[in-house]
Amino acid sequence: MATVADVTSGSSVSETENGVDAVRAFLVSNVGGTGSQAAAKALRATRIPALYSYHPSILDLQCYNKTAEVASGSSSDQFTVLCRYKKIDDGEVPQDEQPGTGGTERKVPPQINIGGTVQTVQTTNDKDGEPIALGPLTVIKNGEETNFPEQTGVVNIQVPQVTVRFVERRAESPGSLAFIFVGTVNSTNFLGLGPGKVLCTRINGVSEDGGKSFKTEYEFQTNLNGWDANVIYIDQETGLPLEGATEDNGGKKKVPIYPTQDFNILKLI
Repeated sequence: MATVADVTSGSSVSETENGVDAVRAFLVSNVGGTGSQAAAKALRATRIPALYSYHPSILDLQCYNKTAEVASGSSSDQFTVLCRYKKIDDGEVPQDEQPGTGGTERKVPPQINIGGTVQTVQTTNDKDGEPIALGPLTVIKNGEETNFPEQTGVVNIQVPQVTVRFVERRAESPGSLAFIFVGTVNSTNFLGLGPGKVLCTRINGVSEDGGKSFKTEYEFQTNLNGWDANVIYIDQETGLPLEGATEDNGGKKKVPIYPTQDFNILKLI
């Protein structure tokens, strides 16, 4: 199997009167075969960008040309592959190569960005799911012993959440998609998580060609515990969760608060 490594020799970014151009260089080894057959294998090796795919850090640029040459001072099964990038007008991209244009197959996968954050939530349970209890206890108050009943503790915790963003260029405005999907949770498995655990938080697009195409970003936030709200009966005297409130006696419940959508319709993965 061919192995691919990014190399700095041959990689460059330049700016001309026509805009920014970039070149990414890769060293492909253990290609197998000879001559043009081996060169063709190098161009199609895993991790070599596809034609019309976007530059990983300069999102306006797309790969328009790839070349493979035997690496200098190496055997014939090691190639230097150069991928050249520039800003491409939609008219230059074959219709079936354009992402998000409704073709039978998306040949250019979207860029994917993943990051982790934490969110502050309140809980009445410890790490094992057991209620946090204080008391009962007796204290000296105003010179007299005063008894206090057991009380449920409420604490703020930081819950880790992963945010996943997809970026692709669409031939149409993403406005209608935003109305449908933003503020909904997944109704089917998505990103490897079951229903109700992925929330669509944002869909926005930017057009730099007068509305002919839109660089569209989709943002999803995951929650391994699901996005249902945890509701518990509050004791009106103490302002704290009522002692003994459970799901069995109707004092505690999970409440679905977000509508659902099938995110797989977007064909992002």
